[in-house]
Amino acid sequence: MIVEKKNHLTGHTNSVYGLYQTSCENFISAGGDGKIVEWNINNDTTSKLLASHNEQLFCLIMYDDKILISGSMYGKVVLLDVVNKLEIKTIQLCQQAIYCLIVIDKKLYVATGSGELCVIDMQTLDIIAQQQVSLKALRCMVLHNGYLCVGSSNGSIYILDLLTLKTKSILEGHSLSVFSLISYSTLLISGSRDAQIKIWENDLLKNSIAAHISTINALSLNTSNTLLASASRDKTIKIWDTKSFNLLKVIDKNRYDAHQYSVNNCMWMNDTLLITCSDDKNILGFEIKL
Repeated sequence: MIVEKKNHLTGHTNSVYGLYQTSCENFISAGGDGKIVEWNINNDTTSKLLASHNEQLFCLIMYDDKILISGSMYGKVVLLDVVNKLEIKTIQLCQQAIYCLIVIDKKLYVATGSGELCVIDMQTLDIIAQQQVSLKALRCMVLHNGYLCVGSSNGSIYILDLLTLKTKSILEGHSLSVFSLISYSTLLISGSRDAQIKIWENDLLKNSIAAHISTINALSLNTSNTLLASASRDKTIKIWDTKSFNLLKVIDKNRYDAHQYSVNNCMWMNDTLLITCSDDKNILGFEIKL
């Protein structure tokens, strides 16, 4: 495997947490400085400030190519019209952090630090459902086999009915917070503060990997689903083969001039370019080829 550092993007003044791809060449980022910035992978020196908030931002998504949605440290969901540069609405859901946002069938699902899952109708912007899923924070979500899978700080993964939000089953296996979930074919892949990657199928644990020496903050699949990237507080990014789940490469500061501190998120832009962000305030791009 060949790894080449392609991008080194600077501009954030605090830790960077959120990444979201908006086109084949562009993505947006958010972090502890409250700023949302748009980047182009072909130009490291040009960036565009889309918004600035007075709270840390942990997650963000784009809806309908024009509505930018972000989740803040103190329970706010902020919706911005990036075309007309107008704030559409700010929704105060709780006093704890918003950790994950996902849109399914014109409904915004919001994972909160209070353990409550909130659903917002994207047409009316009304809160249409609230469900206390866990007594601990909800950290991540993914749609898998028609169910909403939610990772909690109690180490559990809740499998919810999309319509009723009722819990169908609970996957127990992680000893600490579940920070990332990935849907891959029939498999559900989880990453946790316990530094383990776990692979589940039909609610059963199929494999457990001691993947890092510290918290796994994020997991991401490339576009062909052949490579899995894991980002960790141990300052490394690891690349895994999705057929065998064998480790293929460790990307670190010494060998690839990677991050100096915790790697908070990772995101494939395509089949070979991996974007990562960190507590070191930097966003990096790595070209990865077999």
